[in-house]
Amino acid sequence: MRASLVALVLILVGCATTGDGGTDPKDRGRWATDPKVLTRPTAVSAAWVAEHAAECVLFDVRSSADAFAAGHLEGAVHLPTAKLRRSLPDGSTRMLAREELVSLFSDLGVGDGVNVVVYGGDRISDATHTVMALLSIGHPLVAVLEGGVGGWTSSARELSTAITTPSPRSLSLATSLITVATTEQVVLGATALIDARPADQYAKGHIPGALNRPSPDDVVVSDGHWWKSRAELKRAYSELGLTPSMPVTVSCRSGVSATQAWFTLSVLLGYEDVRWHDGSWLAYSSDLSRAIEVGTATRSVKPLEPAVVPSVVVPAFEPTNLPVVPTVLPTPPQMPMRVRYATDPEHLDNPCVVSTGYVAGGARGAIILDTRSKADYTSGHIPGARHLRPSDALFTMRGGIRNLLLSPSGLAVAFGQLGVDLTKPVVFYGDNLEDPCLAALALMATGHRRVAIMEGGLLAWIADRRALTAVSPRSEPSAFAARSQRSPLVADLVDVIAAIETKAATILDVRPTRAFDGIRATRSGHLPKSVNHPNAPNLVSDNGSWWTEREIILSNYAKVGLGPKDPVIALGLDGKDSALAWWTLTVIAGFESVRWYDGGFDEWASDPRRPLEVTPSK
Repeated sequence: MRASLVALVLILVGCATTGDGGTDPKDRGRWATDPKVLTRPTAVSAAWVAEHAAECVLFDVRSSADAFAAGHLEGAVHLPTAKLRRSLPDGSTRMLAREELVSLFSDLGVGDGVNVVVYGGDRISDATHTVMALLSIGHPLVAVLEGGVGGWTSSARELSTAITTPSPRSLSLATSLITVATTEQVVLGATALIDARPADQYAKGHIPGALNRPSPDDVVVSDGHWWKSRAELKRAYSELGLTPSMPVTVSCRSGVSATQAWFTLSVLLGYEDVRWHDGSWLAYSSDLSRAIEVGTATRSVKPLEPAVVPSVVVPAFEPTNLPVVPTVLPTPPQMPMRVRYATDPEHLDNPCVVSTGYVAGGARGAIILDTRSKADYTSGHIPGARHLRPSDALFTMRGGIRNLLLSPSGLAVAFGQLGVDLTKPVVFYGDNLEDPCLAALALMATGHRRVAIMEGGLLAWIADRRALTAVSPRSEPSAFAARSQRSPLVADLVDVIAAIETKAATILDVRPTRAFDGIRATRSGHLPKSVNHPNAPNLVSDNGSWWTEREIILSNYAKVGLGPKDPVIALGLDGKDSALAWWTLTVIAGFESVRWYDGGFDEWASDPRRPLEVTPSK
């Protein structure tokens, strides 16, 4: 029942609009739907909140504790935006991990099936950011009070100074209902990009190709903060060249203001595919090698042409209208030609790389797992593929450290839910190489060796003119028991310390060079005696993600003193980038002894007693 509700909500969030978008005498848009039953994100009026407050959790998301203490809606709990975000070494911020959000919201009284109303003061984005946080953990029963505090008081309703102590409730972690675009995906430019920062900040520097639509331009300030009318908002975004069927990514300075643009486009105007660039400009500009545009020239985005998918004959149980995923294939950069490493084995017994043809031919009976976001998977995937987002299902938080791999027994349970066991080969694919490599290594940590990565990912599948489907296959859970509770391919903190002290293995840090050098923030730098080589020089983007020539890869590692006989421990910020490094070293380059440190720099740097080195300024 819950799965059906989530699927319905996902459609509603992406496609449905709210309110009649009428305009009142003060040129404010009236977006409140005031539903009898709250089933999806929407805007509600002060009258609706007054009637339903007793059955809702109310969050006051203004940043000022003094303003909250001076007066707030009766029963409201103070939840400033800062409590939902964490700082990173590169100076940017991100939303808390999903597990952390579940813990926070449950402590504040949010439970399964409980309605939530959020309101702010002088920024609608504070409220929409909280909406995004709840949607990210799969909780769709959330509404924004239209007008905020000002709208409440202007309707002759009183504020309270009483402090409410929330009672914790049980809250489940469910499938995320939003799509978060990584900085790497934004660089590829596969969607239209909206920069919601003020015009002067945009003019000083922005991501190439980004269009500027400042968040305040969507708002009217009149006894509160309100969205403008439907006609005004539709006209403004259409003048940028956007249409509701076009994939759009929203960005800003840190990621907070962009949530307002996400809500405007996705919930109010009914855009079908809106993605959120958390971290935004701060994350993008932290890498000094990335291109930056300046100026305020008025431009509009060119219509995005969908990838061509040929007509195919499908089995009788499949729908006849296979959806076409509106994907723009990135222009190949000036890099070495991609190399085909696919072995397409008759019997998939050990980690390897396979081709799209191998998967299209049935993959010798292997289970196919799609590692993209749920929204991307739902919009179109390889026929027969099952969904597994590794960051959502395979990691946990221990001792305050995020993104740590589940135990082998916990991983066996997660994969077992998808029908995986030790007898079944599994092929992973995604829209990059990092996520499939991460999921494959997690499965291998249970003792499972029959795994493969589909070379090139989904873009290669589309470029090879193969069909997509929206049908999700049923999978019967299996009784999957891990072979060992200590995987030899995974290194833990003790292994890393021993490698540093005894020089038994070299720590390969695959983070960006600027992060490795440690020239930016506190608790930055790198582990003692570690060497730095990011993944990017080993990859090629050309209608998909590919590894470059083996000779180039071996040469790149040789420059930092590593050869195939050298024992290596791969380390990244967390486990994602280092998983790709493990596959590059072991499967592609033929290194004989490589282990994967899933805790990464985050775990090491969490204890101030552990030493870090900084590269001297050149």
